[in-house]
Amino acid sequence: MAESLQQLTAAAKNGDAEALCALGLRYETGDSVEMDRSRAASLYREAAEAGHAQSQCNLGHCYYRGIGVKANGEKAVYWFQKAAKQGWARAIGLLGLCYEKGFGVDQDQEEAAYYYRKAHEGGLCPGHLPPGAVL
Repeated sequence: MAESLQQLTAAAKNGDAEALCALGLRYETGDSVEMDRSRAASLYREAAEAGHAQSQCNLGHCYYRGIGVKANGEKAVYWFQKAAKQGWARAIGLLGLCYEKGFGVDQDQEEAAYYYRKAHEGGLCPGHLPPGAVL
């Protein structure tokens, strides 16, 4: 059941990490609010700093793509690693992409393959991995 914007906003103001993340996604995509990617990154950061794995991954993705923040490989990897330590499969796959591309880390195809395999084992379907990712 989807929460209303009013409910999400109230829960986010109380520091609810799930609500902060969901509200961040709405601001990132412009779903029922005016798109504000800086606000999205800020909401993700608040939840990420509280240990919310999905928000850590989303914030890492913001740094990877420069969504609402300046692109920064080291910060992207930092947040992907935090989420990956909690088993968040998408973050593990994105770590693989960082190693494949050499974004925020030294380029290393073996490490990339390792993370792609771990992401797949963690439930990330191959369609969510980069084309040609070696499992």
